[in-house]
Amino acid sequence: MTDVPPTLAQTPNFLAYLLARFAFGVISRMLVVVVGWQIYDLTDNPLHLGYVGLVMFAPVLFLGLIAGDLADRFDRALLVAAGSLVACAALIGLAVTALLPETSLAAIYVCTAFAGVGIALSKPALWALLPQIVHSSQLPTAISSATIATQISVIMGPALAGLLLMAGIATGYGAAAFFACLSAVLVLRLTSVKQRSTLPVSGEPTLSRMMGGIRYIRRTPVILGVVMLDLFAVLLGSVIVLLPVFARDILEVGPAGLGALRAAPAVGALGAAAILTRYTPRRHAGTVMLWFTALFGVAIVVFAVSENIMLSLAALGVAGAADMMSVVIRQSVLQLGTPDEIRGRVVAVSQMFVSGSNELGDFRAGMVAAMIGAVPAAIAGGLSTLVVVGVATCVFPAIRQLADPRMVEPK
Repeated sequence: MTDVPPTLAQTPNFLAYLLARFAFGVISRMLVVVVGWQIYDLTDNPLHLGYVGLVMFAPVLFLGLIAGDLADRFDRALLVAAGSLVACAALIGLAVTALLPETSLAAIYVCTAFAGVGIALSKPALWALLPQIVHSSQLPTAISSATIATQISVIMGPALAGLLLMAGIATGYGAAAFFACLSAVLVLRLTSVKQRSTLPVSGEPTLSRMMGGIRYIRRTPVILGVVMLDLFAVLLGSVIVLLPVFARDILEVGPAGLGALRAAPAVGALGAAAILTRYTPRRHAGTVMLWFTALFGVAIVVFAVSENIMLSLAALGVAGAADMMSVVIRQSVLQLGTPDEIRGRVVAVSQMFVSGSNELGDFRAGMVAAMIGAVPAAIAGGLSTLVVVGVATCVFPAIRQLADPRMVEPK
């Protein structure tokens, strides 16, 4: 008699994992909104918003490979809990600085960097933990479900932060600290997972072992292609960091409107992810990814030229939905095409690229906006994304040839 794998609803720990993904996702989204509003209110300079992105990216750059190696060698749930508690402590520090009579920009940047350290240490372990919890036949649906949990956090985090900003900046930081603590508590329930990553200690040099994820990506053309496409599309097309400028100076909708703008991409992404739980591209997945990446660029251009809040929200929603198609295909390729014993390191490298595109993209957007204005900077970002799609189509034929994300093999 053939064993029938349990459904996701019957899988122990899966609900706790989804809730942990949600709580963990809220942390960074609330942080970005609150610290962005505080920094721009203090400086009136979009370049400082770019500095926030740079500060958030630095921990990923310097700790990414280390975090991936740790995720393949130790209990992934405990690593996530430890990183969440580090972020919680940093957020409490930010709340304290907001209550002081004189607010120090240096203190804000330092605390933000420490929050980034906690998040950077946790992410590879949290993402690599999913295949240990669900049956392999349920993994594609589980990826979409986990993505939905993250996208709900992307919606609720900014919206909640925008509302709490009306009660004070310290309140926003305090709420983010609560979710960081909640993430740690939830993920500790997963320490009973039996199928842990157990990469044995060997004679391989530490640096060589840490570089294992990079080597695997380099010899797997599809993974290399989709990661590079995501890197440059978001690096050149990101406008999220400029939303405080659009909310206050262009659309004139205040902090509540900022929360709505920040949540709009996630609303669109959530709708797309809900569809993807029932339908994941099994034919021409790579071509689908290229087309939706191009749609992302077009939506950013529409947002940039809009002076109407409803059109701006709609454009950001379309951008979020288009980006979700890319995310699900990329995550499916990474999770299904990577052995468990190296998954933490591969995920870490991917997240270094993703965080690099997000945080460095924020820095680029802030710097360009300081030179030529927020609207021209956003238009240039959307057009650059279209150029990236064209280049990727020519340089990475493996993306066009990708039919089914499950059919991924290294050279």
